[in-house]
Order: sequence, then C-alpha cells, then structure tokens
Amino acid sequence: ADDAFAAATARLLAGDPEYRSLFLATRRDVPEALLAALAGNDHVTAIHFEMTKWDDAQCEALARFGLPPRATELYLMRNAITHRGIASLARLLPASRLRSLNLSCNPLLSSGGAWNYSTWLESESAFRALGSSIPPTLETLNLNETETAKESGDPQTEVLVEALATRRRKTGRRLKVLYLQGNSIDDAT
Repeated sequence: ADDAFAAATARLLAGDPEYRSLFLATRRDVPEALLAALAGNDHVTAIHFEMTKWDDAQCEALARFGLPPRATELYLMRNAITHRGIASLARLLPASRLRSLNLSCNPLLSSGGAWNYSTWLESESAFRALGSSIPPTLETLNLNETETAKESGDPQTEVLVEALATRRRKTGRRLKVLYLQGNSIDDAT
C-alpha cells in the first residue's frame, strides 16, 4: 500500500505544475520513494509533514534526498524529532531556500533513554549546527514546545541563540521571528 501511495503521489507531483503544496498531515508513514520524487520536483514550495510520526531516521532520509529547489516552507511539527534529527536537518538547510521552518511540538532534547553528559554534548553540537546552518532566506524558525531547555539545567536554547548571533556577526543574516514559547526558559536563559 505504501508503494502504491508513493507512486501515485510521485505521479501527481510530476504531472501537475500547479501542485505547489504537499500536505501529508497525519499520514503515519512517508515512504522514501516519495521523498525522492519530492526532491526532484521543481514546483512544490510548501511541505507539510506534521503529525506523521516523522522521526530522526526520516530527517536523515530528507537530508540525503534534499528538498525541492523551490521549497520555501517546511512544517515538521508534532512529530518525534530529537536532537539527532536536528543534526540531519542542519546538513540540509544551507542549500535550501526555506523562508519558514516549523519544528514545534517535537521532543528535540529527548534522548530516547538516559540523559547524560554525552547526550548533552551531542545535543549541544546539533543545536549549534542548526543555528549555524540557517539559510540566508530563512525568516521564521518555530521551536515552540520543543524542550529546548531541560529542567535539569542544560539549556540548549542558549547554544542556539549564540550560534545565530555568531552567524549574524559573520554574515549579517538574521531571523525575523524565532518562536521559543512553551520551553523551560527562564529569565537567566
């Protein structure tokens, strides 16, 4: 069934130049064949994979296949993306034309197991990579309710903001909107 779905969607993407937005919200599996077809598409600008149980492996697959050249919006909210998926997305972003990236309501700091120093270093590196890899076109980054700061006192928000500030100093590029509501951020952060 997934192969038939992927093939039908690929035909639709290839055959209709008016098809500019791909909405797969709530689809529980996005086949890699569909990602391959999407990457080769030259007219889709908005991609919605929200509530699809998208996870780190699918972020890696997306990084491998790439985004359509005209994609300006990527919605990955309400999925299962952790800091490992962020690292994959960071490799994808520099070559993109995204104006908006929505990762809200993902457990970005979840390690799928024990939270330890090694996991903290890995997540710090992923958030630094994300902040450093933002394409010049990106205007909005939504990280609402993504656990970007753990109650244990390991705030990755600070790491992300530092990377964004460094990027701004080096390139003059900056975001217009950074959403961070619903995270464990206090006045000290």
